[in-house]
Parts: sequence; structure tokens; C-alpha cells
Amino acid sequence: MTPEIDAGFARIASERIARHPFRYYVWLPLKRARTMWFDTHSQYWPFEGTLLPLEDLDYEHYQQVWLPLFAGLTGVYTVLGLAGAWLLWDSRKFTARRWLLLVALAIFLRLILFSSMENPEPRYLVEFFPFLAVLGGIAIARVPRLLKPQMNADSH
Repeated sequence: MTPEIDAGFARIASERIARHPFRYYVWLPLKRARTMWFDTHSQYWPFEGTLLPLEDLDYEHYQQVWLPLFAGLTGVYTVLGLAGAWLLWDSRKFTARRWLLLVALAIFLRLILFSSMENPEPRYLVEFFPFLAVLGGIAIARVPRLLKPQMNADSH
């Protein structure tokens, strides 16, 4: 690419950013963050690929099985992590909220950084899943406590 062509693309980019700064600085990073978070994270497996469109799946490598499974696991981790985060916040204990703040900062600051880049890679978000696993474990461990008052009310 010649310097003139590069300068032309830079001018076009500057004009687009000036016309729609909200789209460039807020909307596109939010879309990148969503796309990176809900990726199948299958880059290092033989069935690597994208889940959508479904008609492009490689049946020889069983993408129709593995990619939805990995996407589903991402969804489960996310829901359980959010539930655990809510339970930590709802406990109203300072130490629980302090740990939640630490996890939230570790996840969101890194997510903001990567979503602000023009060519982020979802593999850098895989490091969040141990945090989500811990939060999910907190949520699962609290289920019996949440059901206990309901069981006692049913027995009376």
C-alpha cells in the first residue's frame, strides 16, 4: 500500500469518526465486547470455527456438535457468574463486595481495553472464565440456602 492510499483511508476514517463519534467510541466497542464474550472460544481445537451461519458448519469436524456446546458453556458460565455476582452484592458484607469489585475490575477493565482495539482476539477473554467459575460456584452453593426458607414454609 502506498503512503497516498494509506493517507486516503486515514482521511476517510477521520471523517467517519467525526460524523458519528458515539458509534465509533461507544457502540462499536460494545459490539466488539459482545462478540468477543460470546465467541465459542474454540481456537485451539480441531473443530475451530464460527457458529453462525449454521449452514457453513463443517460436519467432518463435528462443528455442529462442539461449537453449540462451547457457545452454551459460555452462556452457562455467564449466567452463573452473574448470579454469583448478584449474591455477593446482595450479601451486604464489605468483604464480599470487595472481592466482587476486584473481579469486576479485572474483567471489565480488560474487556474495555480489548473492545477498544480495532482487531481484538477473543482468546484473551478466556482468562475470565476462572473468575466466572468461582462466581458460579458461589451461586450454586447458595441454592440450598435460598430454597431452605421455601421448604420450611411448605412443611408448615
